[in-house]
Amino acid sequence: MIDISVIIINFNTADLTAKCVSLFSKELRDISHEMIVIDNGSRRSDVSKLRSKLSKRKGLVFVENRYNYGFAKANNIGLQHSTGRYVLFLNSDTLPDKVNFREIISWLDENPDVGAMGCMLKNQDGSIQGNGGYFPELMKVALWMLFIDDIPFLDNIVKPFHPHHPKSFVANNRFYSKKREVDWITGAFLIARREAIGNGFDEDYFMYGEDVDLCKNIKDKGYRVIYNPKWSIIHLGGKSSSSSYPIIAEFNSLKLYYKKHKGGFELFLLLMLLRLGILMRYLLFIFTRKEALSRAYAQALREV
Repeated sequence: MIDISVIIINFNTADLTAKCVSLFSKELRDISHEMIVIDNGSRRSDVSKLRSKLSKRKGLVFVENRYNYGFAKANNIGLQHSTGRYVLFLNSDTLPDKVNFREIISWLDENPDVGAMGCMLKNQDGSIQGNGGYFPELMKVALWMLFIDDIPFLDNIVKPFHPHHPKSFVANNRFYSKKREVDWITGAFLIARREAIGNGFDEDYFMYGEDVDLCKNIKDKGYRVIYNPKWSIIHLGGKSSSSSYPIIAEFNSLKLYYKKHKGGFELFLLLMLLRLGILMRYLLFIFTRKEALSRAYAQALREV
């Protein structure tokens, strides 16, 4: 069995995906590995461009999905084609920064109780992105929705759910500068032990939240989930978006998580918290004249 299978999903990002494959292949050259690229229903022109760019790569598995099946199902298709002891789910908009896969695999071999690990994510300017949080218990969701987890140093008391939201943690590099056990890590770079992930992601999640759910399943099997900043990558997609889709999708993924893992009363309370938080954000962005965001949260009010 080879050491590591790398699964990358392409959706109309042929240039980024090809660059990601090229750069990470160089980092993996001394490791037994396989690269699996899943095109998830991209435009025909994008598929043709990507196929051409990848055509000379020996041993690369390229699968074309007829439709956009979503992030979770596309990764599961990649998982079905994989054979490695470890599986790396890697976003197409990532570039290597400080990664040593021989060290990573050795570290995982030495820590058999670790089911999944994530590394430090950086923006292009070198600043740190959030990565890794704790399961969305009602109190943590309340702190997030009511802006309370923006308060500096609160992470010393409360373990936050949302990895990108608490800007104070990222700004002073305290939270993300240390190796720590977390409940979940983002799917931008998630390396997992094959036996820990079973059949992979829950395909009820189209996009957003599937990484939280996967890590919940991993921890339920008795494994640990670790954030380890010894290694790092550049994540080009880490910037915030004013689009309504990721906002609504994240809230709906929380609803799905509660339907799956919690009771009906907790789901009811979650919906109240989400709607209150969405309303507060809508009013805030109206007041601050951020029209794109106010429209996004107005749509979220209608759909969540």
